Amino acid sequence: MRRTKLVTRPGFDWSLVAWGRPDSPRSALCSYCRAGIGEYDVPLMLWKNDGHAAQFCDECVEKWFTSEDESDRTKNNTAQRWRR
Repeated sequence: MRRTKLVTRPGFDWSLVAWGRPDSPRSALCSYCRAGIGEYDVPLMLWKNDGHAAQFCDECVEKWFTSEDESDRTKNNTAQRWRR
């Protein structure tokens, strides 16, 4: 099985994330941009060790998150362009 590490893109600010309490019901809003999350949407969910949770809408996931593999490919492609 292959594991992929989730990383944030430059400019993401963890201090802007609204973490929900462990005993609170899930919010209908994105924890980062506060946009509404549709009833049938499946947001990216992250939890801290203490149980606090955050959820991210599709737009924030696309804008702010990437996999380490994808990030490495982007760096390699940029490096190859500079070598030309």
